Amino acid sequence: MNALNQPNDDLEYKDKGAEAVFSNCCCCICQCSDTVTKDEVCCFFVPLKAGVVFIAIFTVCLIAWQISQQFFLMLNDQVKWWYPFVNVILYIPTYTGAAIFVSWIGKDDVANRGALFCSCILVVISTALVAAWAIIYFVWIYKQEYVYYGWGTPESGYLKFQKKYYLFRELLWAIIIICAYSYFICVTMRYRDLLREKRNEDDKKAHGIRMK
Repeated sequence: MNALNQPNDDLEYKDKGAEAVFSNCCCCICQCSDTVTKDEVCCFFVPLKAGVVFIAIFTVCLIAWQISQQFFLMLNDQVKWWYPFVNVILYIPTYTGAAIFVSWIGKDDVANRGALFCSCILVVISTALVAAWAIIYFVWIYKQEYVYYGWGTPESGYLKFQKKYYLFRELLWAIIIICAYSYFICVTMRYRDLLREKRNEDDKKAHGIRMK
């Protein structure tokens, strides 16, 4: 993760020192914003910090679902075992993105915030690669007319889809994820920019000495 501009952000910028703002949420008290971002929202009404937390949780849940889906697909005797195996490899950028979000949840500082938009970019790249691989496999390699989704050996235990419909469904899901994370890139960049300020030259030198 250090390669994703963290040291540069830590040297060039410093935190604005925002303080947590707590508010009542249903039956509990939540930190949905801070003194700097309290008037900022995403998706028209969600507090900005709460929106970034949602993106982080959604990314972790997304990769957990994707991994479990691929391992179950390996039990499908209607497709080659190496089709889901390649998918698992293509999801590596998403694993990295989820790890960056987990690191940010653990420590919300200027360095970790600077890498959040990279996490969203990695999810977009990974999703596009998986969609392209699905087209390649089911159009040029998979010879059956129908796609059987499920696992095990009895055919009755599978969901049966026409190949064109299955590809349409996979591509639609990919488009939804890509569009959502393209918007999330803007959200995380806005959150990053609001909570940092540029260091002056003296502060950069002092901070560099402290880091050494």
